Amino acid sequence: MKKPHLLPHFCIWIGLALLIASAAVSALYLFPSLRWTFNSVWNTAYRGILPLSLVIICFSKEKVEDELITETRHKSLLAPVIIYFALVILEPWASNMVKTMAHTYNTYVHYLNIANSFVLLPAAAYLITFRIKLWKQKKAIGHEE
Repeated sequence: MKKPHLLPHFCIWIGLALLIASAAVSALYLFPSLRWTFNSVWNTAYRGILPLSLVIICFSKEKVEDELITETRHKSLLAPVIIYFALVILEPWASNMVKTMAHTYNTYVHYLNIANSFVLLPAAAYLITFRIKLWKQKKAIGHEE
C-alpha cells in the first residue's frame, strides 16, 4: 500500500501556533471598538491564516504513522464530505432567505461573516472526527495491553 504524502510531524506545532494566533486575532473582532482598527488584520487572520492552519494540522503526520492511522484518516473523511455537500446544497436557499429578510446593511454583513465561516467547517469536522477516532483507538489498545 502506498503511503500518503503528508507533512512532517513538527508541522502540527506550527499549525497549532498559527491556529491560536489567528483565533486570538479573530476574537478581537468581537469587540466593536476594535472592529475598524483591526479590519484588514482580521481579514488576513480569519480568511487566510485560520484555514491554512487547519489544513496544516489535518495533513501532518502522527509520530507513528501506521496502517491503522491511515485507515482512520480515510474513515474520518466521511463527515467533512457530507458537511461540505450539505452546505453546497443549502447555501443558495440560505442566501436567498437572508437577502429577503435582511432589513439593514449590518445584518447582511453579519450573514457574509457566517457564510465565510462555512469554509472552515469541513476541515474542522475532519480534524475533530480524526482526533476522536484516534483517541478511542489508543484507549482501546491501552485496555488490551
